[in-house]
Amino acid sequence: MTERKTSTIGNGWLWMGAAISISEILAGTLVAPLGWQKGILSIVIGHLIGGIFLYFAGYIGAQTRMKAMDTLKISFGRQGGTLFAVLNVLQLVGWTAVMVVNGAGALNAIMGRSGTAAIYIGSLIIGGLILIWVLLDAKFLEKVNSTTVIALTILCVVLTYKAFTGTASAAVAGEMTFSGAIELSIAMPISWVPVIADYTSKAKHPVQANRISNISYFIGSCWMFLIGMAAAIITGIADVPQLMSLLGVGVAGLLVIVFSTVTTTYLDALSAAISFRTIFNVLTEKKIALIVTVIGTLIACFVPITFFDRFLYLIGSCFTPMIAILATDYFLLKRVKITSGVDWINLIIWLVGFVIYRIFLALDLVVGASVPAIVLVVLITYFVNRNRKKTEIISEEIM
Repeated sequence: MTERKTSTIGNGWLWMGAAISISEILAGTLVAPLGWQKGILSIVIGHLIGGIFLYFAGYIGAQTRMKAMDTLKISFGRQGGTLFAVLNVLQLVGWTAVMVVNGAGALNAIMGRSGTAAIYIGSLIIGGLILIWVLLDAKFLEKVNSTTVIALTILCVVLTYKAFTGTASAAVAGEMTFSGAIELSIAMPISWVPVIADYTSKAKHPVQANRISNISYFIGSCWMFLIGMAAAIITGIADVPQLMSLLGVGVAGLLVIVFSTVTTTYLDALSAAISFRTIFNVLTEKKIALIVTVIGTLIACFVPITFFDRFLYLIGSCFTPMIAILATDYFLLKRVKITSGVDWINLIIWLVGFVIYRIFLALDLVVGASVPAIVLVVLITYFVNRNRKKTEIISEEIM
């Protein structure tokens, strides 16, 4: 049976829906200690840098018609790509839990509920809605997503108005640096790097779909960051559920939280399933996505989820050098073949890139950690791989 191709507009709505998310608003609140000027600048710079590599990842999937984890086999080998499939499944299960617990917290705050029982109930409601989303027919889901995102966009206009009106009444607590804020803004689009090709590869017009997907995500993500930052600056509070209550958004806020959480986490669960099937080709993607949702919901119920910024930095550590290596191989060295086995040289370069990123993160340079790490990883990958003999690589042409 031929897989149904998605429309360009549908992909645009899909990625706008991914951006309209409580996690993006939460990340924006973390930027608030910098104030208006530096905060806005860090958000835009970070999203531009992260967005470039998100575009590269989607473009490779669009050109090759390969899913995200398959494109990585170009650089890391047929078996070597398994490592990143595992890392991607773990981060997406983590994202599912983060989204469910934050969605439940905001839901309970707006409804005036608190306590352990409220966390369970809220998490189960959010998790149940995600399960419904996973079970929806693909064609019907595209229409539902488009309608939902239009409604969410209108509601976010209300949030924006409320967040940007008024005068700052209290300083926002926190020790966020300018470079740290840039890294948070880079990490958000980077977290989607191992995902986007799953969708651009099956679009009717893949290159155009990749373009509109990236534009939609850039606009939506920057917007959500700004809402979170502005609301935190004005209220002096960085807790999203409290922010929603103080902004007095009522039912509108409830709908934003519920449906933005569901539309975004649906992508997490489905892509986790796609990645899992590259490791173990068992069950269907839909069944695995249901299992991922259940696991994420259980984690949200029983495991305290804290240190959100550290989670984002860890994602940056793993996936920034990964996409830098793939982009160098594909665009500069013109490698368009899947190598057999494990490409140990690129795997070692990735590990070096991981360490480099962590070192620059600790140094807290004004340019952040990603930019110098990317530059070094690209240079290392280029100069090491350009001199490798073709006989060292046993390859299969991409179908």
